[in-house]
Amino acid sequence: FIKWEKTNPQLAPKLSFKNNLVRIGKAPFQIGSSSSEPFYFPPGIEFSNNTLYWDGAGAAPASLVAMFDAAHGSRIVYTSSEWDQAVGAWKAAHPTVK
Repeated sequence: FIKWEKTNPQLAPKLSFKNNLVRIGKAPFQIGSSSSEPFYFPPGIEFSNNTLYWDGAGAAPASLVAMFDAAHGSRIVYTSSEWDQAVGAWKAAHPTVK
């Protein structure tokens, strides 16, 4: 969903990826990119409180599971009802955002 410079990671921008709801699963994203690379986040990323809804075939890729885990205060949901609950909670926490 985001492409970064992997051969020279020091060139990647410093990213703050917090409090996001992300939905992934339709091809070509099921394998990470059109070139079959795994999902990748640049080094030094600030990453917390994110929810990923994986609606692809099978389990989410290991590279996503490594980031969307409890250690990062994040999670992966696999059902539309869990996604709807996450969206509802986000909207309740951000009532002025339309």
